[in-house]
Amino acid sequence: MDASRGWVAWQGIREPFSGKYASTAMRTYYFDLMDGIPTRDRQGLEFLTISGAIEHSKDLAKRPRDDPRCRDSALSVVVLDESGTEIHRERVYPDRSESSARCCGIA
Repeated sequence: MDASRGWVAWQGIREPFSGKYASTAMRTYYFDLMDGIPTRDRQGLEFLTISGAIEHSKDLAKRPRDDPRCRDSALSVVVLDESGTEIHRERVYPDRSESSARCCGIA
């Protein structure tokens, strides 16, 4: 931990220091589905940390993997912060090539 800069590095993720002097305000993160054309998350969810939002995106990406109707290899869950900045992209099918893409009926 680099306390002088107020940042904590954990598993390659850098996020604001959460020591006793840090704010405990929840931040809103948005989880868009992206396959070339984004399906926007207009509501968002609140998390204390960036890592919490990223873990949630990984859980969301697991859901369509078992759906036989969904075969879009380009499908990703994109995490955006309150300012609209992309902070993480989790591919739903990380092992599939782009050439095997088919339409996916996820809403």
